[in-house]
Amino acid sequence: VITSLFMQQSKAAIKRWNGSSSKDWSDVLNWTPGGLPLDSDEVVLDNLILAGNYSVFLPDGGVTIFSLEILPSSGRIIDLNIPASNIATPALNLIAPGNSILINAGGILKNSSGLSSGQSLLISGKLVLRNGALYIHNTRASHATGIIAKLSTDAGTEKGKFEFDVPGGAYAISLSNRNYGSLKLSAIASDGTQTYNATGTSITNIRGDLEIQKGVVFNLNLEKTLTIGGDFIQTGGVFNLANQPNNLQVIFKNSFIQDSSGVITETSTGVPEISFGGSGTQLISQRGVIRNSVAVNINNPYGVFLNADLTIPFSLHLRSGNIRTFLTAMVKVADNAIVTDASSLSFVDGPMMKTGDEDFEFPIGRQGDYAPLKLLATGRISTDKTIAEYHHGNPQQAFGAIIDASPILRISSLEYWTIEREPPVKPEKITLSVGAYSHATSLEKLVITQWDPDRFTWKYLGNTAFSGISSGTITSELADVRGVFTIGTTVADQNPLPVYFEKLKGDWLGDDLRIGWKAFNQHNTDQYRIDFSEDGRTFEREQTFDADSHNNDYCITKFLPGRSLMYARVTLLAGEGKEAQTQTILVKRSKLKWQLRVYPNPAHELTHVMVNADIEQSVNLQVFDLYGKMHLASSRQIKKGENDVAIKTTDLRNGTYLIRVTGKSGVIGTLKFIKF
Repeated sequence: VITSLFMQQSKAAIKRWNGSSSKDWSDVLNWTPGGLPLDSDEVVLDNLILAGNYSVFLPDGGVTIFSLEILPSSGRIIDLNIPASNIATPALNLIAPGNSILINAGGILKNSSGLSSGQSLLISGKLVLRNGALYIHNTRASHATGIIAKLSTDAGTEKGKFEFDVPGGAYAISLSNRNYGSLKLSAIASDGTQTYNATGTSITNIRGDLEIQKGVVFNLNLEKTLTIGGDFIQTGGVFNLANQPNNLQVIFKNSFIQDSSGVITETSTGVPEISFGGSGTQLISQRGVIRNSVAVNINNPYGVFLNADLTIPFSLHLRSGNIRTFLTAMVKVADNAIVTDASSLSFVDGPMMKTGDEDFEFPIGRQGDYAPLKLLATGRISTDKTIAEYHHGNPQQAFGAIIDASPILRISSLEYWTIEREPPVKPEKITLSVGAYSHATSLEKLVITQWDPDRFTWKYLGNTAFSGISSGTITSELADVRGVFTIGTTVADQNPLPVYFEKLKGDWLGDDLRIGWKAFNQHNTDQYRIDFSEDGRTFEREQTFDADSHNNDYCITKFLPGRSLMYARVTLLAGEGKEAQTQTILVKRSKLKWQLRVYPNPAHELTHVMVNADIEQSVNLQVFDLYGKMHLASSRQIKKGENDVAIKTTDLRNGTYLIRVTGKSGVIGTLKFIKF
């Protein structure tokens, strides 16, 4: 809703732009009613008389008016310009005591005053940049008390953008104790390179987005927090969090998007921190670099989601919320960097990489289960890379059920860990965590087991040290610590290590969402409860039903017209209504016309990619390891329908690999398989 300043605050006459003669403010023919605006006039630049986009230029002398509104119609752009030839002090003076300037979406006020200091724009009341509006400070004139201090913080101004695109050399901007809507830093006016400096001892609040453009160096010397309520967007340049010895904390409340040429760093002796503290799940897309002593803090109970690798050069603090990672978007901890505060409240949910030669505990887990893994370094070097991941699932089904001879009697059918490393690897010890999900009763009787892909068996790695009774940690003997690991028991009457039902599976059949699972040990099962959610946080209970002792395959269907994704949660209730096991999955409706599948998986000498294509075309298949090195590549002509493409894996080392399938329009999909 556009509310006129005239209606709000004044009895001033309205001067409206008609643009009948030129773009010149000082041309009387451009105004309705006739005559140039006076200090008693409210000036309105809108599309009531003149349709379409247009520009207006102030004259070289000073102009005084009561107030200014720039109110384009939807989809239109209207810009008012103070030209570089104007060196008046001020070039534009607005005397309204309330809202002196109101700019709506599509409106632009570009201040290119030729002043090198002093006030080019004088505002008695407020500068209101509504969402979608833009003010460009394209001058070396001052901005602190005359402009920034006048910014409105009313609701609906969070995405009103204040842009610095200052010509000439380095420029100091007013940041401390300020409240911006959205802030953008550019270097176009200074031929592609510009340095902005900010100093202060008070907090700074950017309620909307912070954008740092290519060629910008943004140096901060702030002693308190800087909060970014919207998105952080770095398309290049350097964001220097501390060019003096200050421990600034920058709090990101929404998405973090950094292009490949972006750099976040510190260049003094302070230890600044970037903290993710949103009120909903946050996206982190860090394609550039974080350098030097910059700490990263996860402090969002809803967690963060990676779609690119997050590099940790100095320290990672896991205080609240999980980091969801993938093989193509991992947490990567540099040599000598540390991780602190990990717990069941905050860990890495998915794979993560550590580079270095020191002992390291991987703070990994899955969903609500924290299951860290520690490697005790032996003979490693500073460039060695290790990838670790914790999995829910039955390792006996995923790999094999054959167990080495005594003393192992039974292994877990609930969980396992994987470790990927580049050879050569010297023997070292591994420590695994045992928690409530493990269903153990005596750590003293547990051992670590490792899948042996050459003999198709789970082999004994022992228990050289343990901490705890039914939960804690166990440590192996010296071993070649690569591959798949789980826990096993050496006694028949303890450590049940049970599985109640295997991983949920879901798919869409039209508008019907189907959820299925296979149950085990149903003598411990009373009921199942089914819940659904659109956001993965707030679940609605669908139904509770009794377990069927004569059937261990379950499938339920829910009609959900118009939905594209849904979270489903199944909880097993065992004995007096106690929750014994819960699993949650996200089922997305596929928009792809291509379907890909890899089998067998794990593979030994040969694996196959099943490609179900909607059109005939040539595709490329590339096989990468988890470090990004390509090992195999081939091109195939794919026919419409189902295709079986064989890939020879004999020459590949044992480990996990990715198969990327690319067509004319780009990447069709990526598949993961294990070579043994």
